[in-house]
Amino acid sequence: MACPAACTKPTIAICCDLRIASAGSKFGVPAARLGVGYGSAGVKKPMDMVGPAFTKEISFIARHFDRDDGLAMGPIDRAVAAGALESFTRTYRTTIFDNAPLTIRTLKRTVSVCFDSQDFTEGRRPSWRSAGQC
Repeated sequence: MACPAACTKPTIAICCDLRIASAGSKFGVPAARLGVGYGSAGVKKPMDMVGPAFTKEISFIARHFDRDDGLAMGPIDRAVAAGALESFTRTYRTTIFDNAPLTIRTLKRTVSVCFDSQDFTEGRRPSWRSAGQC
């Protein structure tokens, strides 16, 4: 992401396996400013990625966040210097492509199946009653 990412670009970025941003990158979801609401399906992926608190902050504030905010919140996996994005991503891509494709595909599927499973979701859910809270 080397340009401002708003509206559809964060949606595209959320669907990517890896997100790399250079200095000067911006991202945001201006829905609150535009009067656009999202249902649970539109909020699930960002919430899975950054958690409920950051999902609310990104949505409620409706401003652009920078690369460092993205690193802190979680949607950005790697940060590179301005002007280094293209060479970094080419090298990264080549490294991935040089690995065994069936292993990459299997790992991708395993991670998706594991973290999207009902068991995993249930295991992440806080058990307030059993913890004696609320």
